[in-house]
Amino acid sequence: MRLANPLSHDGTEEGPLCPIGEDGMRMVGLFRTFEDIKTAYERIPFMKMDAFDLETQKIEGAFERLFFEIAKEEAKIRSDSAARSTELLRRGFGAAR
Repeated sequence: MRLANPLSHDGTEEGPLCPIGEDGMRMVGLFRTFEDIKTAYERIPFMKMDAFDLETQKIEGAFERLFFEIAKEEAKIRSDSAARSTELLRRGFGAAR
């Protein structure tokens, strides 16, 4: 059972504020392909696929990539004083006065 989407305007699964990721995955056939692979895998004797949530995986992957990009930018700011282009960055990363 799926819970109501907290981002929808009326508490249902769909609504104007729902993330568009699920629509995109559905449009390219990702859910169908995943179900086909899961069905084929589970036809192998003694094989049972662990529970897997594509939407959660997508969100976790997006956050991992976001923090990876933030870390790269932070490393650049720390190593290159020219990358400290705003007063806030200069104060936050200790530019020489």
